[in-house]
Amino acid sequence: MKKLTPLGASALALAVATPAFAQNQSTITQNGSNATATTTQLESGNTATVTQNGTGGTGTGENSEIDQTGSSNTAIVTQTDDGETQSGHVSTIEQSGNGNTATVNQN
Repeated sequence: MKKLTPLGASALALAVATPAFAQNQSTITQNGSNATATTTQLESGNTATVTQNGTGGTGTGENSEIDQTGSSNTAIVTQTDDGETQSGHVSTIEQSGNGNTATVNQN
């Protein structure tokens, strides 16, 4: 029977006791008019980036929705258009937990 050294036992205990943090990354890039992007991320340490470039056409503009649960999540949305007749952009971000950040840029 093998004996675990105190250092080996401590490392094993730390590896087993350390919680696993999700670090999912979602990147959505859309070009064109009337685009819709939706992403949902669970756990902590997630990053969601949505870039929508509206070009030409008429319609309602771009729509994005990001839902994140957990802590230390980041949501970044950039919505632009070429000045045509689109009526605007809509960005909805829902985050639950602590230490989350969100940035929305609309032009």
